[in-house]
Amino acid sequence: MSYKAKINNLYIILGNSYLFYKGYGNANSCYNFALKNSPDNYLCLKNSACSYAKYYYSSALKTLDKLLNINMNDSLILCYYGEILCNMGQYSKAISYYTKANIFDPENTHNLNKRAIAYYTLQDYNKVLLDLDK
Repeated sequence: MSYKAKINNLYIILGNSYLFYKGYGNANSCYNFALKNSPDNYLCLKNSACSYAKYYYSSALKTLDKLLNINMNDSLILCYYGEILCNMGQYSKAISYYTKANIFDPENTHNLNKRAIAYYTLQDYNKVLLDLDK
């Protein structure tokens, strides 16, 4: 505080430190405090979603929804949303998010690989092969 640092930034940095050392609960507390003062802080929302995704899928999805409200064309967020849905066993919904991510970033093969895995889990092997061919 003697350096006139913004308090929100300090909480985000502290949350990042907790996140790095796998202190997810403490990280979420720091991020939530920072988000009270700045609810649209994109970096803080992304880190919060990452922290929540370790144990609290529904909270992570709510945070990702906020990020998509800010920028619905962010392929990284769309792909991450799909990954969480896959972790929850909702493969059909996940495929739609991977598809959207692929539309916005067709050069990113990670999206196609994740979508192929979801298709494989649903035993739609023709679509698996199409994605892997791309």
